[in-house]
Amino acid sequence: MFELHRGFRRPLALRAMLLLGCALLTTARGARAEEPRVALSLNWIRLPGAEDCIDAAELARTVEQQLGRSVFVSPTWATRLIEGWSEPMHPGWRVVLRASDAEGNTSGQRELTSSNESCSSLNRSIVLAVGLLAQSARGIAYEPPEKAAAKARSAEHTPLADARPHVSDRGSAPAAKTLSTGQAEFGATSDLGWGVLPKTSVGVGGRAAIGVSSAWMAELSSTIWIPQLVEAGWAYATFSRIDVALGMCAVLAELKDARLSACAGPMFTAVQANGLVSAASEAPYFGTYARIAGSWGLSELVWVTASLGGSVPFSSSIYYFNSDPTGPPPGSPSTGPQTWTTPKVAGSGQLGLVLHFGP
Repeated sequence: MFELHRGFRRPLALRAMLLLGCALLTTARGARAEEPRVALSLNWIRLPGAEDCIDAAELARTVEQQLGRSVFVSPTWATRLIEGWSEPMHPGWRVVLRASDAEGNTSGQRELTSSNESCSSLNRSIVLAVGLLAQSARGIAYEPPEKAAAKARSAEHTPLADARPHVSDRGSAPAAKTLSTGQAEFGATSDLGWGVLPKTSVGVGGRAAIGVSSAWMAELSSTIWIPQLVEAGWAYATFSRIDVALGMCAVLAELKDARLSACAGPMFTAVQANGLVSAASEAPYFGTYARIAGSWGLSELVWVTASLGGSVPFSSSIYYFNSDPTGPPPGSPSTGPQTWTTPKVAGSGQLGLVLHFGP
């Protein structure tokens, strides 16, 4: 009886083992079928001045060719985003690449720089970095492919080139607004000068500048200095001055909404002396100027500028008080006391408010 009972138990145990194996196989197949696939989207732009870098369409095509498969989909499908942008520096170029999931959590970031003249020198490095980010796209929460496909069928495709870089508070700061051809500034300035007139001087003026490349601006500025009265006993004289300068400004550094430049060029100066005064020469004269200037953006339109610089005249004038009120007319030699000699170097500081236009 005991042996008969054992005979019945063997087929029952075998059947149980077979059923358990089938259940495990079915579960494994179901888990593999439900295993989601990462859907990648590429968001790449070239900021003004970096148009020589690889464009979005070529970047996506080259990465997919190197990986040997189709990788990128429309942002509507995407469960993971690879975003990046290129921007000019001075000197060179900077590229920022970042990978994030559907919730905006950053999972990887790379930064590339080059001091070459052409942004295209970074193209191979950009392709390699994007390919590595695409290959490492694992462990991200995303939708099952059936749900993503259903959304894709009812959604419009968004071109890659229309995208803009997304910047979260946890990520790096957005790229600076860089100088580009056609970018213009117009505004008013207040000036403080040393050596431009006999005493410390105050003036008002204007400035206009336009970008001629990603590293240079052409500027035109003028200053009208407030007249000054100089007295010596019964003698007196008033001095006034106008400066007009035309120069080029080289961008030394750029940050977010800030720029540091060095400017230089020729300058035209006219000094007018009135009263009981004569001079060896009262003709307008030319010189040169140089200054270091900083700009800060209060908004997209309004910027504050500040500068400190100096000027060197190509000629000098000596002014005298007439020794006799009825004596020699202005412009004639005089034996009276010397009242002022234009210095060999003059300095000035400037503070202005300008309107910022252009790309």
